Amino acid sequence: MKVKKQKNSVCAINQRAVPPFHQKAIAVRNANQVENTLDILKLEKIDTTKLEYRELTKLAEKKKWFQRFRKAYSGGMMPVSDTHYGDDVKFVVASAGSCDVGFLRLADFTHRFKAFTDMPAWHICDGYVKTAYRSQGVLEAMIKNATQELNAKSLIIENDRLDKHAGYYAALGFTHQCYIAGTDCSRVYLTEWEPVITALLESKPQI
Repeated sequence: MKVKKQKNSVCAINQRAVPPFHQKAIAVRNANQVENTLDILKLEKIDTTKLEYRELTKLAEKKKWFQRFRKAYSGGMMPVSDTHYGDDVKFVVASAGSCDVGFLRLADFTHRFKAFTDMPAWHICDGYVKTAYRSQGVLEAMIKNATQELNAKSLIIENDRLDKHAGYYAALGFTHQCYIAGTDCSRVYLTEWEPVITALLESKPQI
């Protein structure tokens, strides 16, 4: 049986003719879907000044966040070991309302400087922000919280990344760079910590 061709437009989904008024209805529906999607995306916008922080205590949660970081990170990484979750390590998660948005992993470096200062010194080892919350200053807010509330004095970063984003870290106070021998990374210390690092370097070439 021959089928007479229709002059109306053809729907790509079912290959049947779609009258003009139906075409308008489809267009409106698609426009609403796009608008609804944009509304959902807007829900991901957050005020980083209102972020809340908590330290993780459960090993399973720590491993979950650490795996997220390792999956997203494109640089070189050391093999995972128990030391990543040791007693001298903190996992601090940032949340906006009921949504967790990212985390930092910090290690206690106080013992490295005990000959020169009584001040505690924590080191930022890793940082991760969920994709939906990036480019909003979440990492910056987490680092600021770490320096102001958690006694963070340094962070580790690949040299190439530091070269590209030196101004970003300088604005956060990290200006004193120390290359880590045998690696492509550096530890970058807060400006206020420079006298301590200078004293340490004079007594010990590797930190």
